[in-house]
Amino acid sequence: MPLRYLTVLILLVFIALSSLLAYRFGLNAAANHVETSEARHLKALTQRLQDHAADMLARGEHARLQQTLQSMSEELDVNLAVILGAQGKILVGMDDQRLGEPWESLIPHPLNPALYPDLSIAALLDDTGRVGKVFTSESRNALLAAFTLNQISDTPSLSAQVPSQGLMLIQLNLIPAKAAAQSNVRELVLRFIGYLALLAVLGLIFFHWTVTKRVERLARATRQFAEGDLNTRSGVTGGDELADLGRTFDQMVTRIAETQHTLGERDRRLLRAQRTARIGTWEMHLPERAFYWSDEMSRVLGTAPTERHLNYESFIARIHPDDQEAARQSDRKAMEEGIAGELDYRIIGADGNVRHVHEQTQVIRRPDGQVGTVIGTVQDITERKRAEEAVFNAKERAQVTLDSIGDAVVTTDADGRVDYLNPAAEALTGWPILEARGKRPDEMFQLVNETSGATVRTPLDACLREGRNVGLANHIVMITRDGRTRAIEDSAAPIRDRQGNTIGAVLVFHDVTKPRQMARKLSWQATHDPLTGLFNRFEFERRLQVALKQAHELQAHHALLYMDLDQFKVVNDTCGHVAGDELLKQLAFTLLAKIRDSDTLARLGGDEFGVLLEHCPREKALEIANNLRQTVRQFRFVWQGRVFEVGISIGAVMLESTAEDMTAVLSAADMACFAAKERGRDRIHVYHPDDQELIQRHGEMEAVSRINQALAEHRFRLDVQPIVPVTDQQHPPHQEILLRMLDEEGRVVMPGAFIPAAERFGLMPAVDRWVVHHFFSQFAHVLREDPRHASSSSGTIYAINLSGASLNDEQLPGFVIQQLERYQIPASRICFEITETAAIANLTRAGLFMNELRQRGCRFALDDFGTGLSSFTYLKQLPVDYLKIDGSLVRDIARDPIDRSMVDAIARIGRVMGLHTIAEFVEDDAVLATLAELGVDFAQGYGIARPAPLSQATPLQGPPRQPSGPASSDHSYRNTMARSRVRSRLPNSEV
Repeated sequence: MPLRYLTVLILLVFIALSSLLAYRFGLNAAANHVETSEARHLKALTQRLQDHAADMLARGEHARLQQTLQSMSEELDVNLAVILGAQGKILVGMDDQRLGEPWESLIPHPLNPALYPDLSIAALLDDTGRVGKVFTSESRNALLAAFTLNQISDTPSLSAQVPSQGLMLIQLNLIPAKAAAQSNVRELVLRFIGYLALLAVLGLIFFHWTVTKRVERLARATRQFAEGDLNTRSGVTGGDELADLGRTFDQMVTRIAETQHTLGERDRRLLRAQRTARIGTWEMHLPERAFYWSDEMSRVLGTAPTERHLNYESFIARIHPDDQEAARQSDRKAMEEGIAGELDYRIIGADGNVRHVHEQTQVIRRPDGQVGTVIGTVQDITERKRAEEAVFNAKERAQVTLDSIGDAVVTTDADGRVDYLNPAAEALTGWPILEARGKRPDEMFQLVNETSGATVRTPLDACLREGRNVGLANHIVMITRDGRTRAIEDSAAPIRDRQGNTIGAVLVFHDVTKPRQMARKLSWQATHDPLTGLFNRFEFERRLQVALKQAHELQAHHALLYMDLDQFKVVNDTCGHVAGDELLKQLAFTLLAKIRDSDTLARLGGDEFGVLLEHCPREKALEIANNLRQTVRQFRFVWQGRVFEVGISIGAVMLESTAEDMTAVLSAADMACFAAKERGRDRIHVYHPDDQELIQRHGEMEAVSRINQALAEHRFRLDVQPIVPVTDQQHPPHQEILLRMLDEEGRVVMPGAFIPAAERFGLMPAVDRWVVHHFFSQFAHVLREDPRHASSSSGTIYAINLSGASLNDEQLPGFVIQQLERYQIPASRICFEITETAAIANLTRAGLFMNELRQRGCRFALDDFGTGLSSFTYLKQLPVDYLKIDGSLVRDIARDPIDRSMVDAIARIGRVMGLHTIAEFVEDDAVLATLAELGVDFAQGYGIARPAPLSQATPLQGPPRQPSGPASSDHSYRNTMARSRVRSRLPNSEV
C-alpha cells in the first residue's frame, strides 16, 4: 500500500479510536457526575423536607403535605414520594389512591426492592437511630432517599395522635438527567472529532510535503536504480534524516557507477591484452563441471564465439589426439588434487590446421578447502615454436653475438684463433678484422690486474678446455695495440653445434673505464666534501665511531675539535656565495697543513669543521687547537681588492674511556663551540661534564624556544617552486613546497638559521606536521574554490620534504592519512621527498613508512640522489617514484664530462626501473639543454623559477618563470642554502 494511503488510513483509525474512547469516557464521567450531584441534591432536599413533614403531620396538615410532595414531583423527576407510619402504612403520598395501605402496595411499582439489594423497609422502620440514607439502584437509573421522622401513628384521626416513628421515602428518576448529559457529551465529542479531523488534515498536508513526497522521490529513484539506471538521483534535499538518506543514496549510485565504469574499462583492457597476447581463458566450476571459455579462446581454437559455452569434453576434442591424455592428466590434477600446472600441447582448429599452445592452470578453493573453480589460460605459441625450430642450429652463435653487439665481441674457432671482431672490438683493441683473423687473443692485447700489475690470461683457454662460461676477475685493464689502457670486464662462452659439441668461443669485452671513474668519484664523494676536498660529515662520524670504540676498549686517548668560523657571514653577505666558497677552500687548505698526518679534518656543514686528533693527550690537543685558532686569526682573505679577517671558535672534547656515544660527543662539542662563541669568539672552550646543564639550557633558549614559539604562533610560511617537465610536456606539473620562518618582526628567516637546531633538538617531526597540516588546509581551500583542480590524473603534484627524524615517528603515517581524509586531498597529488642519506640511515623504517602511504596513493621521491656511495645498492629496496639528482652533480653538467656521465647513468637506471628523474640546481639554459639530451624527466632551479610564497602562486602553474641566468642577485640566499645542504639535508627548505 502506498505511503500516502497508509498514512490516511492510520489517521482515520486514530481518529475513530480517539473518538470512541472520548465518547465512552465522556458518558461514564457524565453518568457519575449526574449520580453524584443528584444524590447530593436529593439528600439535601429530603433533609429540608424531613422537619417540615414532621410538623405538618403533627398539625394534621396531610393535604398540604400531599400538595408539597406533588409539587416536588412536578419540578423534579420524582416518581415516588410517600410518608409511612410506624406500622408501615402510607400516611401521605403523591396521590391519595394508596393512602392507608401498607407500604407493600408500592411493590413492584413504583417501588421495586429488587433494584436496591441493600434496602430493607422493615429494618428502617424499626431502627430509630438511623438518620437517613440515599440508595442507588443497580441500574444506576434511580435514587431512593429513606429518612426517618417523628410523627404520629398511622391513625389519620387527629384526635387520636400518638407520637411514634415514621419513614419518608423519595425516589428520583435519573434517566432524564442522564439523557441530557449524554446529549451534551455527544455534542462535545462531535466538536472534538471536528477539531481532530482538522488537525489530521493539516498534519497530512505537512507530512505529505515533508515526508511522503520526498519518500516517493527516493522510492522512484530506487526503482530506477533497480532497473539499471545509474544516472538517477533522489533529488531529496534538506537537513534531516531523509535528506541524509537521499545524499547517501546518491553517493552510493555515483560510486557504483564509477565502479561499474572502472570494471568495464578493466574488462575491455583485459580483452585487448588477451587479444594482443593471443591468450584465451577457460573456467571449470566444480562440482557441477560447468565449463566456459572466452572469446579469445574461441579465436585460438578457430571456433565461433557462440560455441564458447560447450562442455569440457568438446574442449578436449579440439586437442591433438596424441596430447589429449597429457592434457587430461594436467587438468585432473588441478580439479581433483588442487595442483596447478602448465603444459604445452597441440590443438586442431576448425580449419584443420595444427597449432601449438601453452596452457597454465590455477586453482580457486572454496571456504571449506575443496576445489571450487579451475581457471586455465591458453596462449598460442605456434609462431614461437616455428621460430625455435627454424633457428635451432644457429641458436648459440646468433644469440650470443646479437646480445653482445653493443660490447666488443670476438669469436674464435675451436683452436682459439680469431675469426670475427665486431666494430666495437676493432675500436677497443686497435686491430682491424683482416689483420686479427687467425691470431690468438693473447697476441692482440695484454690483460693486467690494475691493482697488482700482474699479467692475466684471457678466459678463452679455460672456456674451450672446460666447455663452460668463464669470466675475468675484477680490476682488470686491457693494454691495447696502440698502448692505451682501458678498464674492462671480460667473459668467454663456448659455442656449440646441435649435437652439443664445442665449435668455438665468444669473448665479450665490456669497456668500464667511465663507470670505474664514476665509481671512484662516487667513492670519493661518499667520504669527501665536494667544495673543500676535506672529509665530509659521514666519513668523519665513521672515524669518530672507531675512535670511541678504541677509547672504550683499549683506553686510548683521543680528542675532538668542533670549529665554527667567526665573521664568515660578513664575507658571504658582502661578496656572495662564490667568495664564501673560495674562503672555505683556502681555509681548508691552510688548516690541513697544520694538523698531523694521523689526524682527520672534515667539513661538517656550512662554515663548521671538525678535527679528530687520534692518540692525542689533552695538552697536545689544546696545543693543536690553539695553533689552528692562531692560523685562522692570522689568515687574510682577499677578494676583488677587499681584505677580510675571520676568526674561529673551537669546542674541544676529550675522548676517553668514559666518553659517551657519538651523538652525545658531537652534541657536547657543538655546545662547547657555542660557548666559545658566546664568550667572545675566537677562543677555545673545553667541554666539562659539570657545565653541560648550563650549555644545554642556553642552547634551548637560543634555538628551541624560538622554534617552539614560531610553531605556537604559526610564524612559518610556505613557499613553492615549480618542477617542470624537460621534454615530455604530457607529464603533470610538479611544485615543491618549501618552508620559511618569520621572526617576531615578520622578517623571513631562511632554513639554514633554524632547521639545523630543529634537527639537533628533535623538533623536525613537529615542523613536518605543521607543513603537512597547513599545506593540506590551503590545498583543500583551492579544491573547494575551483573543483577543476581536484583531478587526480592531470593535476599538479606537490612535493613535501620530510626529515630523517620524521621517518622514525611511527605516528606520522597515521597523522598524514588523517589529514588526507580530513581535507579530502587526492593522495596521488602528494609526493613526499626523503633524502637518500636519511632513507639509508633508516632503511627499514623508511620502507615501512613509504609502503604504508603508497597504499593510500601517495608518491615518494629520493632526494639528493647520487651523493652516497650506496645509492644504487639501496635503490632497489626503496619503493620510490622519483629520483631527485643532487644539485652538485647538475650544476656543472654542461662543462664537466664526469658529472654528465654520472647524471646519464642515473637517468638510465631510472628509466630501467620505471622511475622519473628530477634535476636540481638548473641555473641556465645550457644545463637544461644537456638534461634534455640525457633524457632527464624534470628540472628545478633558478634558471626556471625562483621560490615564491604559496599564497601568491597560481594553483596550477606556481610562481611565474623568471629569465634564466646566474642568480647573482640572491647570493646570500643561495649560500645559506648551500651551507644547509652540506651540513645536513634540510627538509622543506631547499630551493
